[in-house]
Amino acid sequence: LGGRYTDEEQKFVDLEFFGFPAPGPDKRGFEKWTWRAALDYAFTPDIHSYVSFNRGVKGGGFDLLDPTSPGFDPEVLDAYEVGLKTQLLDHRLRLNASYFYYDYKNIQVQVVGANGAGIISTTNAAAATIKGLDVDFQFLPIEYLTLSGGFAWIKGEYDKFPATVSYFASPLDGPPQSIDASGNDTIRTPEFTGNLTAEYRIQSSMGEFPLSVTVSNNDGYFFGADNRMKQDGYTLLNAAIGWTAADERYGVTLWGRNLTDEYYLNQGVPTGTGDLVEPAAPRTYGVTFRAKF
Repeated sequence: LGGRYTDEEQKFVDLEFFGFPAPGPDKRGFEKWTWRAALDYAFTPDIHSYVSFNRGVKGGGFDLLDPTSPGFDPEVLDAYEVGLKTQLLDHRLRLNASYFYYDYKNIQVQVVGANGAGIISTTNAAAATIKGLDVDFQFLPIEYLTLSGGFAWIKGEYDKFPATVSYFASPLDGPPQSIDASGNDTIRTPEFTGNLTAEYRIQSSMGEFPLSVTVSNNDGYFFGADNRMKQDGYTLLNAAIGWTAADERYGVTLWGRNLTDEYYLNQGVPTGTGDLVEPAAPRTYGVTFRAKF
């Protein structure tokens, strides 16, 4: 059990907007209790279970680039989780699983150009819930071979978001609209993600040669609360081969990332002037040298 009391106050000093006193508020604050309660139980020394309830708060504030806005309220999260942590098969298999339920109030969402000036501002969606299952494992089937990975299933939804800005892909298609995003998916919340890594370490008198391959999948998500701009699902392939000296003083690794040259976005921002995108790195490869002195 644990608790915390927070009393926060923010205020502008000598606030000006283009050389004139800003008409917006000059003071904000909140008082809030947050806490954690958890119960752990070990069925055996190698099978451990837990259940927890946590309340957290992220402070509100002002949009410093738009001091005429009223600002945004604190975000409150009630997080419930139940899980299992195990070590099985004579400690050759580590398997962990958890189910979580996140209940957000006044969730903070960034919007670009809501004031018509292209400025990033923060607003509060009334409520949202995110729930899901998270599983990860590490397995040593034979000596020097390690298999590891995991997957997550997540469902995020705005329970109540009566007014948010929705943009078209091009400003020529029409002006921004105010829509009700209640029931839409929360931003950047893929329903399924998974990854699998195989690593084998070849032993020799010259040192160790680790080989690894990783495959990861993301089934896609939305960049905006209006659920218009979407990142489609993608799969990435990474690999590496290395050498480490027997005394571990020197090493070299040849690595490659996104070997299939998958195109996906690192960032996507819907705005009143069109969609802004930042592509993620394409096929990338290199060599890393290491030395200990």
